[in-house]
Amino acid sequence: MLLAHAATLEKQRDHVLGKPKNPDDIWAETEALIEQANRDETASDDLFGEYEALESQATFDHVLFDSQAFGMHAEPSSQDESDYLGLPGLLEPAQVSVLLAERQRRQLRRRERDDGKAEPEVALHRALESKRKELNSLVAQYARIKGIPHSHVHADLRRECGGPKLAQASQKEVDERVKAIRGWMRS
Repeated sequence: MLLAHAATLEKQRDHVLGKPKNPDDIWAETEALIEQANRDETASDDLFGEYEALESQATFDHVLFDSQAFGMHAEPSSQDESDYLGLPGLLEPAQVSVLLAERQRRQLRRRERDDGKAEPEVALHRALESKRKELNSLVAQYARIKGIPHSHVHADLRRECGGPKLAQASQKEVDERVKAIRGWMRS
């Protein structure tokens, strides 16, 4: 038992530190050549110093301030997005928090008002992703107001509206949860 444990320790040591060099080993020269070849030639060296950007596109996702996400519903290149990107830099942290919360409320009211209007057709997965972001933003706001963890708010929403976890929820289930939490925030 003790010898088996010692052998295991030796294997672990050799794995981390490498095998001890033995001058009488007939394979030492061959192993040294293999080690040198592996060390000197790597496929990534062929690309060293070269970089070519194929395509990139950046869009506004949200502003993170004081552990809270704001502006998650802003469409790219919209007035909402520029409201968040153009924050004044001379405000105190408390003022920034109030400003962000007010912009978020204004944006959500505008979005609720515009929900009845026809929107351009969006890919289903993008629409669902947008709704999930909206729900997560509302959950974050509600959790912050009530002083409870996000997970508890999500669990309460699932109890009230039913359905699976947010990642597996359908568009209809996410919409029901958004409607429910908006109702909670009004009361």
